[in-house]
Parts: sequence; C-alpha cells; structure tokens
Amino acid sequence: MMRLIATTALAAMLMTTACTHTPEGTEPVETTQPVEETLEPGEVQETAPPTTRERAQRAIQLLGEGKQAPAMVELEAILAEKPQNTIALKLRDQIQKDPDELLGESHQTYTVKEGETTSSLAGRFLGDPLFFYAFSRYNNLEAPNRLMVGQVLKLPDRSVERPEAPVETVEVPKPPFAARIVSTEDAAAANALRLEALEELNAGEAENAMTLLRRALTLDSNNPNIAADLAKVERIQAALIKSR
Repeated sequence: MMRLIATTALAAMLMTTACTHTPEGTEPVETTQPVEETLEPGEVQETAPPTTRERAQRAIQLLGEGKQAPAMVELEAILAEKPQNTIALKLRDQIQKDPDELLGESHQTYTVKEGETTSSLAGRFLGDPLFFYAFSRYNNLEAPNRLMVGQVLKLPDRSVERPEAPVETVEVPKPPFAARIVSTEDAAAANALRLEALEELNAGEAENAMTLLRRALTLDSNNPNIAADLAKVERIQAALIKSR
C-alpha cells in the first residue's frame, strides 16, 4: 500500500495592432506592440501558504519517491509551526534514526506478492502504514514506491501479521450520539491515510485502500468522508471476490 503537478495562456503574450501616421499618398503601416499587464498601486498577488496537511502529504509523496532532503524541508516546516505534530515527528524519526534501532536487527525474510506496497506491508506487519519509510530503509530500498513482485525483503522479528476480518462481515463504524473528540494530529493523520488510500484505489489496489481507510477511521471515526470511502471500497472488494 503512498497514495500525494505551463499552460499556453501563461506563456502567450497579448498583442494589439496600431496604425502609424504616414505622409499622404502612402499606405499606413501596421505595427504590433505588446500589452503589459500591470498591478494597480497597492495591489499584491498573494498565494496562500500550504497547510500542515498539505505539507505532510507532500512529505509522504517525496519519501515514497526516495527524495529524503526535500521531504525533510517539509517536515521541519511543519514542526516549526507545530512542534508536537505526530505525523511529522514520526516521519522525521524514520529519516534520522537507524532503522535497526527502530525495528530491531533480528529478522526473517518475506517475498513480495502482487499488489503489495511498502505502506501496505508496514500496515500489515508493523501496525502503521506510515512506517513505510523506516521499513524501506531497513531493506535498503532507494525508493519505497518501487517494489517488485518476487523481491525478498527483511521483516523484523517483532512484526506480527494482523489478519483482516472478511469483507462480508465488516460494517462501517457509526459515530456515537456524543461524537468522540478527535485531536488535530489524529485528524491530519487520518486524512493523510485517506489520500494514500485513494491513490491505491486509483491504482487498482482496492485491498490496500481498504486497509488504509480502516486505520484512518480508527483515528477519526467522526469523518463522514472516510466512512463513505471505506463503504465504497468494501463494496468494490466484495464484488471482486465474487467475480473470482
């Protein structure tokens, strides 16, 4: 299972045509002059700075591509504003700390199967899809997104496979009458997992998407978008199982 873009109008120059005054008996000559767009005094074009969630999503995308340095820039920007942001702290630790220290040196081997990703394996065996980068460094992968079927990976001995309940018996949790208070960090983590799930779904990985959405819903059970996405993915997965 981590899933994180110049028009011709901007490059074109507006032109206007004007006629010059010429002596009598001669044809007017057409000339073209560019029209420059200018701002009125005091008018400033501003771009809204990226939100914490957008920075986190960008960092996850960059780490998935193996671009550690620019991802670190995004994470440090988050922590400069929110020093206790759990997602940024977790991802930064995976960059800075020795993966053997995080996951343990003792390991067993695992062969990658079709449809599996570093995030899906981290969620399945380590209990957290966001541990995909530590898992990738543990296996000396240059880019976590480039995983190949048949590739042999190391699984930490402390890893425990977490089986999923059959699709047919799973119901989408409904928020209680008094909705649970969700922290800003949990809500951001849930949204990051939801976006990763949607990327997996667009790539045809319904099972990975379902795993990510279930984890997202445990973090933010009050989010109707996550619940709706999970219900949709479960219907897709159920249809795929019946068609086999």
